[in-house]
Amino acid sequence: MAASILADGAFLADDAESTHLRLFIAHLVSLLAITLLPPRRNDPLTRDVRP
Repeated sequence: MAASILADGAFLADDAESTHLRLFIAHLVSLLAITLLPPRRNDPLTRDVRP
């Protein structure tokens, strides 16, 4: 009985693991896009406001 409970938990963890891996990769791609793409010109939110 204990072995079936452990095996069931392992298979459920595998399903969740693939979803979490996809979300992690999506977060990395969006972070790279935010940091590597240049800011838009004349955008009031990204302009340099130094005096």
